[in-house]
Amino acid sequence: MSLQAILLCGHGSRKKEGVEALVQLSEKMQKRYDEIKVDYGFLELSSPTYYDTIRKLYDQGIRDIVAIPIFLFTGIHLNYEIPGLMKQYQNEMEGLKITLTSNIGINEELIQLAEKRIIEAEYAKYGKSLDHSNDILLTAAVGNSLPEANAEVAKLTRLIWEKINFGFSQYAFSSKLTFPSVAQTLQIIKNCAFGRIVVFPLLLFPSLHLDKIFMSVEEFRKENKKEVVFAEPFGVDEFLIDILVRRHKEVSGS
Repeated sequence: MSLQAILLCGHGSRKKEGVEALVQLSEKMQKRYDEIKVDYGFLELSSPTYYDTIRKLYDQGIRDIVAIPIFLFTGIHLNYEIPGLMKQYQNEMEGLKITLTSNIGINEELIQLAEKRIIEAEYAKYGKSLDHSNDILLTAAVGNSLPEANAEVAKLTRLIWEKINFGFSQYAFSSKLTFPSVAQTLQIIKNCAFGRIVVFPLLLFPSLHLDKIFMSVEEFRKENKKEVVFAEPFGVDEFLIDILVRRHKEVSGS
């Protein structure tokens, strides 16, 4: 048995589908590694916790763990809470080394995955891929108390906009921590001279925030004739696994 393991560090979700997505991601990533154990844990709301999984791996004889945060953007959890927990667990278990990688972040694979999800939504609705020169892209993220995290949302939105050649783009948030909300933004862009709104949630997996975004879009649809396409979030995909494998290589050298 290898003495090294990879821990996928999720946030946790009240939705069963969100929890199952991290389990599936762990299983698919394990297929990329023959000698290294891949496991998962959650910060809150779900089980097992990071501690539960790290303790289990430690009891199995593993002393070297590479922890990969399954978070799109920076934030309080990523900048402070998770590093603090990993340092605490490392100090509690004799001989244990935990290396924390960068989070998913903004990269070419993520942009390609966004394009893939948008095209899938188009095929599901129209049976073909669309010309977006007269469409507006609306991305919807959770939102954060850190301005730099919200700036990352703006950057990713711009990159997706240019990658797929939309006529225009805007971003919105589902959390009350920041603004504008999805509902507010839809009311603004409904008067823009674009034929269609394509909504893409900047979320990894199903969540209550995804439900909230979808509900805002559905309310808008009831009151407006503007055509709307709603794409699925990033989800479990080989593009995402490619990013995680690279994060592991960046710290392990293998």
